[in-house]
Amino acid sequence: MPQPSPSPACGHTTADLPETAAGAGRAPSGGRPAPAGRARLARAQLIEAIAIPLGALLAACLAFSVFLLALGQNPATFFALVWTGGFASAFSLQNSLSRAAPLILTGLAFAVPARIGMTLIGVEGALVLGGLAAAVLALPLVAQHHPPALVLPLMALGAMLTGAFWIGLAGWLRHFRGVNETISSLLLSYIAVAILSFLVEGAFRDPALANKPSTQPTASAPFPAARSFGGWSRGWSWRCCCGW
Repeated sequence: MPQPSPSPACGHTTADLPETAAGAGRAPSGGRPAPAGRARLARAQLIEAIAIPLGALLAACLAFSVFLLALGQNPATFFALVWTGGFASAFSLQNSLSRAAPLILTGLAFAVPARIGMTLIGVEGALVLGGLAAAVLALPLVAQHHPPALVLPLMALGAMLTGAFWIGLAGWLRHFRGVNETISSLLLSYIAVAILSFLVEGAFRDPALANKPSTQPTASAPFPAARSFGGWSRGWSWRCCCGW
């Protein structure tokens, strides 16, 4: 049986070295983190996920406050107006969510493929066609006076399938043709916008709107109105469900 070799630094053998794997938060065998190490890692990730966005928000507020002070304006008045216009009432909250939904959805469409190393910068094409699919599906259902419990899930499902198909084209081109997904997704977004313009200004255009191309309104359907209930708006929840 071979003897342990001495350590050149201190003259001790490797057999004399203490076991430090468990003390470092790792299991002695397998190299997997111990429960205490996993808990610390999860806690650190949670703190990071909260601290970084809050830090960026505070830095932006401070930078913009300096800009306002240079113009002779009161930053406190500005932020009070931002709160009133964006979050103080049911209508403002609903309006903020409807405006934030495109940013959130396109951000998710970019972040999910980025987890596997794909960079898609043309995700707005999927959003555009998803919205078009939701409107096109709603028109015949509204004309037949179907209930919102049927119309809204079908709109959401149609929008998700259409957006997934359009984003999937960039993945298909990358996998089978070797086309860079950054370029293909960007070019596909222009095609999606062109399809939207062609249909909205053509086959699905409302004849009553001469100056503003749009599809026929879906407001005649018995959709839930934006009513305030306990300080919260019910209407935005339906819109969020449809957007997701």
